[in-house]
Amino acid sequence: MSNNCKIKFFPGKEACTFRAWPAGKGLQMGDTEQKLHDSIAQEVNQIAGTDIDFYAQDTDNSSVDPLFREPIERLWKGPFKLKAFVEWADSTPEVREEGFRTSFASRCWIARADIDALGIQPPSEGDVIRFWNTPFFNESGLDNEPSPGKGYFFNVTDVDDDGHINDGPLFVGFWCTLQRRTEFSPERRIAE
Repeated sequence: MSNNCKIKFFPGKEACTFRAWPAGKGLQMGDTEQKLHDSIAQEVNQIAGTDIDFYAQDTDNSSVDPLFREPIERLWKGPFKLKAFVEWADSTPEVREEGFRTSFASRCWIARADIDALGIQPPSEGDVIRFWNTPFFNESGLDNEPSPGKGYFFNVTDVDDDGHINDGPLFVGFWCTLQRRTEFSPERRIAE
């Protein structure tokens, strides 16, 4: 097999191009296949996804305490409008000496190509995502929690790349683990 083997399914029509890895150890996908996988990942979210607002931390322009490495003044980029697959936020009520609180755990999946198309940084720990900006959730709450209005805000607590093509370095999306707690609501962070 040559280094630039072209596979043709129809005479005169090039279906896909494969390039050999160094030392002939397998095949590497070309741009055509990556675009195909990206379009499939995006299409699912565009058809059945949930509208989200993505607030990314502006770590370059935020001021940080030199000793404790904690943010003094936090700056944000966004909100960026995206579509994502969002899992239902399960609530966990807790009664403690300090009082009652409710935690909500959820996850969302964002297509990498949507992030690339907007030219923004990928999601990372500490970012904020808002979803369910609907009349129901703007007026009422989950499990009798007062609604913050304008949807629910969640902290991004973990991000994993997902959808690796053929177990290679190319991937098509991000799984974001989300957390919302009633006593430290994420909308307070972006309002600072």
